[in-house]
Amino acid sequence: MDRRAAQRQIAAARAGVRARRRLARRSTARVTERERAFNLLRRIERESAYASIVLQDETGFVRTLVLGVLRWRSRLDHAIATLAERSVKRLDPNVVDILRIGIYQLMFMDVAPYAAVSESVDLAARYAKRARGFVNAILRRASQTDLRSLAKDLTTRTAHPQWLLDRWIRTYGQQRAAAIAEANQELSFPDIFTSTPPSGAEPSKLVPGIFKLTGSSAKVEGWAPEKRS
Repeated sequence: MDRRAAQRQIAAARAGVRARRRLARRSTARVTERERAFNLLRRIERESAYASIVLQDETGFVRTLVLGVLRWRSRLDHAIATLAERSVKRLDPNVVDILRIGIYQLMFMDVAPYAAVSESVDLAARYAKRARGFVNAILRRASQTDLRSLAKDLTTRTAHPQWLLDRWIRTYGQQRAAAIAEANQELSFPDIFTSTPPSGAEPSKLVPGIFKLTGSSAKVEGWAPEKRS
C-alpha cells in the first residue's frame, strides 16, 4: 500500500469515528422525557420493582408521568380496551405502556393533544414498530373522545380494586366509600417543616404549637415547628 492510500484509509477511519460519535450524541439527545418514563415503567413491570426506588432520582415531568400511569393504571387500561375493542392482555406490553402514557396525558395532564399523540407514536416507532399505525389510530381516537366519560362504575372511575371498595361499602356505606376512594386518588400537598414560625404566621387558637400562614395564595393548612431532641 502506497503512502497516499494509507493516508486516505486513516482519514476514512477517523471520519467514521467522528460520524459514530455524532450519531451517539444524537441518539442520546433523542431520549425524551416520555421515553425515559416508558423505560422506567417497563423496568417496574419487568423487575416488579418499587416505584419509590426506581424514581428516587427522578423529578418533574418524568416522575409525574410514571406515578400518574401507575396510579390510574386500571382506568387507563379500561380506556384502551374500550377504544381498541380488545383486552389489553391481547396487546404487546410495550404497546400497552405506550398507550397508557399517551392516554394519561390526554386525560389528566395539561399537555397539547398533538404532542401527546405524536410523541407516543414516536415511541412506538422505536419500541413497537409493527404497531405504530395501531398506536396512532387509538390515540387519535382518544384525542377526539371524552375519556373521562368512559368509566361508568366506581371501581373503574376511581381505579380501586373491587374487593377494597366492597370492604369500604360494608363498613362505611356506598356514598362514603365512594368519597373515600375519590379522595384517595387526589394528589397530596407537601408537608413543610420549619424551626421557627415564618413571617405572617398566626398561632392556632385550638392546637398549641401550630401556626397558620395568612395572606398567601398557596394552599397551606398550617405550620408546625420542628421538634428537636
